[in-house]
Amino acid sequence: MTQVITPEVESDIDDAGLGRVIVVGSAIGIPLIFLVSLLLSLPGAGWPLAPEIAVWPALVGGPFVGGFLALMKMMAAENATASVASLPAARRPAALDTAAA
Repeated sequence: MTQVITPEVESDIDDAGLGRVIVVGSAIGIPLIFLVSLLLSLPGAGWPLAPEIAVWPALVGGPFVGGFLALMKMMAAENATASVASLPAARRPAALDTAAA
């Protein structure tokens, strides 16, 4: 009898957050990749075929690119609120002793 050990990994993003990443990523990524691939395929394929060519990279790669951007934005927002970086105080220049000169 084998026992399966599953590692317990803590994640800051819950299932609802991950679903939100997928939805926002698809909403952002598909039009973005469609426009980029349309502009890249337009000179070679011409107008009637360029949208037909551009739709496939948009449907396949758009959710990945948009999901990556949405995930990075979400993680950056969580890190920005979790820790506030303090900048070192500005150094004041030493006063020049003009009386000695």
